Amino acid sequence: MKNLPKIELNNDEKLFLFEIDSRIKALLLELPESYHNSLQIVRGSRFRPLLTYYGYTLYSDELNETIYQSATAIELIHKASIIIDDIIDQDIKRHGMPTVHQQYSLNEALIISVFLLGKCIEMLSDIDDSTVRLFSQMIIKMCQGTLSELNINDETAIADIRKILDNQTSQVIQNSLLIGMKSYNESINNQYLEIVGYKLGYLFQLLNDCEGSIF
Repeated sequence: MKNLPKIELNNDEKLFLFEIDSRIKALLLELPESYHNSLQIVRGSRFRPLLTYYGYTLYSDELNETIYQSATAIELIHKASIIIDDIIDQDIKRHGMPTVHQQYSLNEALIISVFLLGKCIEMLSDIDDSTVRLFSQMIIKMCQGTLSELNINDETAIADIRKILDNQTSQVIQNSLLIGMKSYNESINNQYLEIVGYKLGYLFQLLNDCEGSIF
């Protein structure tokens, strides 16, 4: 697992992620200056926005504003979730960098996570209702999965653990693709993309657990 091949992005993918990076850094400017370089927020693989991009470009290479807004919002949800996860797990580092509650404080980290979710809501104000529902369900299920994980014990059934994985990972990966698709046209449904996204979520979780958070 230590010699996994590095995935090289093409120029279009790099430009897309550069724009997402720029938007995330810009919104941090709304906070006091000391938070402008929050390491866990300004850095990252941007894997979920990239999935959103792929869901969109299955249908068109001409990007609209909605895909940029959606991809940025997905990354904000992810960043808010890892802030909370790191607090719960009492982690002091993630990918070799200080966690947000270590770089700042516990109270500041909680406020930053709420700020990110608030910016996410702001970005979704011009997006159609069906796509907004995907976002809201993503957040709800992540919370349900985390609460269930906190209550795991020796009697927890395999089916319950599977549901936790569904809520915490599989549906996030799946919805990243679907939101990208709906950013192109909200009326489109693609059951094959749903299946691919769901299976990809399980593969992602497996690699993540084996490698020790390779993503």
